[in-house]
Amino acid sequence: MALRPALARAAERLAAAGVESARHDAEELAAHILGVRRTDLVRHDRIDGPAFEALIDRRAARQPLQHLTGVAHFRRVSLAVGPWSATRRVRGFGRPATWRMRGRRATVRRAEAVAATDLLSACLTAGATPIRAAEVAAAVLDGAVAAALRAAVRAAARGAGPEECWAKLAAMPELATVGRILARAAVCGTKAAEAMAAEAAAMRLRNTAAGQAAVARVGVWAVAPLALCFLPAFLFLGVVPIALGLARLMAH
Repeated sequence: MALRPALARAAERLAAAGVESARHDAEELAAHILGVRRTDLVRHDRIDGPAFEALIDRRAARQPLQHLTGVAHFRRVSLAVGPWSATRRVRGFGRPATWRMRGRRATVRRAEAVAATDLLSACLTAGATPIRAAEVAAAVLDGAVAAALRAAVRAAARGAGPEECWAKLAAMPELATVGRILARAAVCGTKAAEAMAAEAAAMRLRNTAAGQAAVARVGVWAVAPLALCFLPAFLFLGVVPIALGLARLMAH
């Protein structure tokens, strides 16, 4: 397929689907298929038509661009989009028991919070403003954390104050400290990069500790079925014969 007409058609289709950066996204997807940078597209004339159209279909369905290419670019930093967007996998499990679903949601929220804090820290270290960092992180992530970051970006766009911008993020238990750091940076002008990096490290430690505690609980619960299996055998082979023997002795 000829590259230039394919890019034009793809841009028109994405624009009709409501994608604001239609031309940019079409070129990024084409560069992803060709295995080159977007600025190097001028050196190519052909592209794999079915593969390109399949990606355009997914982008037109509003799947994030970073999920399609696997990379989120920000200034001199290229962030690999990893498997932390676990919400989709959890939703695909069907309808398990309520307590299991709550546990999975809590695990997903913790993983999203760690990923968001790492992304915000990387962007702030690269020189981004808190709002720009939130915009980049929201484009990469998914779920409730990404929704809170997008809400902060929208609030800043309409001129809201720092506390209002980060209120939704600060209301989340996993990201309350992150919200306070960003709000304080906007109000007082303090540098948020170092504080965000420290919070990211502390959050990873807390997440690791929570995982180890969950593994320990699994070990305890794994012994329970064994106890249920051995208890009847102990009663019938140990307690019952002794009780019958004592009863026979007492009868004589």
